[in-house]
Amino acid sequence: MADVKHKLSELLAELPVGVEDANSAQDLRNVVVSAMGSRRVDTITADTTITTDHDIVLINAVSANVSAALAAASGLEHKIYTFKRVDSSSNTAAVTPNGSDTIDGSSPFDLSSQYQFITIVSNGTNWYIIAKS
Repeated sequence: MADVKHKLSELLAELPVGVEDANSAQDLRNVVVSAMGSRRVDTITADTTITTDHDIVLINAVSANVSAALAAASGLEHKIYTFKRVDSSSNTAAVTPNGSDTIDGSSPFDLSSQYQFITIVSNGTNWYIIAKS
């Protein structure tokens, strides 16, 4: 029992400041988001290689087809990206995995309508959708 208490104590020490005052799931979410800090937001209007510096990528394909080219999933385990299409043109807006990598078993993933989004995470082998519209 002492070992379990010690482990719990270690875990509690790693939680963000303010978590002990959370009274609801939303309070807890706000504390965690605050602890994570801000996330970078970029808008792309042409084919772009996505780097580890990117977090949230807004894709504007109003003038041309746009591809957001992902790096290999193998070097980015646990990396999360969000891609959102912001235009209503008939041009394509695609998120394209590297080489033989896939996004939920497919390649590429097309964002076909305005305001459509996906959030993906790497497991070190491929990319997986964890949220989408």
